[in-house]
Amino acid sequence: MNNNGYNRNGDIPENLRQPIRRPAQTSNSGNAARQSPMQRPQNAQEIARPQNGAQAVRPQNTVHPQMAQRPAGTAQPRSTNANSGAQPRRAVANQGQNGARAQQRPQSPQAVRRTAPKASDTRSIDRERIKMAQKSKAAKNRIREEEEENEDEGGGGSAVMSLIKAILYIIIVVAVSGLLSYYIIVFANDMYAFVKSAEEVEVTIPEYATVEEIADILGDAGVVEYPDLLVLYAKLKKIDKTYEFVAGDYTVNGMMNYDELFYAFVPHKSYEVVRITIPEGYTIDEMINLFTENGIGTREGFIDAINNYDFDYDFVRALDEADLSGRTYRLEGYLYPDTYEFYKSSSEVTVIYKLLNRFNVIFSSDFYERAETLGYTVDEIMTLASMIEKEARYAQDYETVSSVFHNRLNSSNFPHLESDATIMYAIQVRDGERKSSLTGEDLAYDTPYNSYLYEGLPPGPIANPGYEAITCALWPASSKYYYFVSDNYGNTYFSRTNAEHEAAKAKVAKINEGS
Repeated sequence: MNNNGYNRNGDIPENLRQPIRRPAQTSNSGNAARQSPMQRPQNAQEIARPQNGAQAVRPQNTVHPQMAQRPAGTAQPRSTNANSGAQPRRAVANQGQNGARAQQRPQSPQAVRRTAPKASDTRSIDRERIKMAQKSKAAKNRIREEEEENEDEGGGGSAVMSLIKAILYIIIVVAVSGLLSYYIIVFANDMYAFVKSAEEVEVTIPEYATVEEIADILGDAGVVEYPDLLVLYAKLKKIDKTYEFVAGDYTVNGMMNYDELFYAFVPHKSYEVVRITIPEGYTIDEMINLFTENGIGTREGFIDAINNYDFDYDFVRALDEADLSGRTYRLEGYLYPDTYEFYKSSSEVTVIYKLLNRFNVIFSSDFYERAETLGYTVDEIMTLASMIEKEARYAQDYETVSSVFHNRLNSSNFPHLESDATIMYAIQVRDGERKSSLTGEDLAYDTPYNSYLYEGLPPGPIANPGYEAITCALWPASSKYYYFVSDNYGNTYFSRTNAEHEAAKAKVAKINEGS
């Protein structure tokens, strides 16, 4: 500015200059609003900025530097009073199409609601969000602390429960161990007589006494405290099968162990041993005679043991459950023929036990399975085996003789086995002697063992067969023979038809005449 009070452009002095008033908006103001500051008409008033205490008038066609730098669409500056002593206003051109109209017209409530929140409101909302985030974080921390406390409490509870379980386990182990130790000591003392009374007691052992009966007698006398344990001990050591108890009066005491007690009731006067060989195919009657001739037992004792004694074998129990009507001896066929050694003082039950035990070993599980496959019981197989044993003299004929019996049993055309050996057995039981040949009268003998009169197998075995006869009964030869006949020399002739059989019989008759 020059010193003469005028501005550099020679404008009106400031003291003579009238206050500028904003012209009223007209309907055409919108067009003016859309023009850039460089194109505004000359009557458009500018807001003067005072400098150095004097007012200056800005040239009409100049643009304020700040206006040139402000981007379009910025907010309108607030209006100021020209007469007030406040700082000068900066005029900002409205870049929007409807900026001037919007500046003068008040906004509707809907427009107010659509406007952006004020800065103060924004700061308030931010503070609320910060508070909520802090509260959420505090809540999460509190939940985490509670979970940690619960885990600590749960871990402590688990530790306590584990300790209690461990203590209970130790108590149970100690209790069980103590109980077992007690019974072991008590049973061992009773079994081996470590600490017992030495008082002598008189006991009476009856004839044919069993282990159970002896245990009861000793228990009643106070010699043993646990009779059942004595019986179990005897079963495990098979004392009932190896020892032979003799009836009589005995003096025993509590200091005797189980072995010594049983040994006290066996014979000590004679240890003479008899070696006896039982031929294959022997009948029970022939066996009884063999035993009694060697000084072992009596006939009555053997018959009673064979027909009535409760021997502990499955095949014996099967016999007891079956129909034995018409049968001569219950155990015929099961007293296995072999060579045995017996004490002369052996009881009849002990002798029979040895023979049955041998049969139990021979008749293995394979034999049971084979009999079941064939559809026969053990007793039926033993009946067939006994017939094979008595009909054929030589073992080489066993399989073929067996095939003849199997062929007849499986054919409806031959209901009768027609075996001479079955009739001879019945006559031998009746008369005590075995006949070498049969007469017409013998063939008409009415007995269940007469296989000419009765169909199928006889009531039971007719002898005690050996191993070869038993295996051939289970595994017969494959043949089409239905007949056979033997001469006096033991030769056997087999036939498929009755005509062949009649011719074979004529041949055998001639052979026997010359013998």
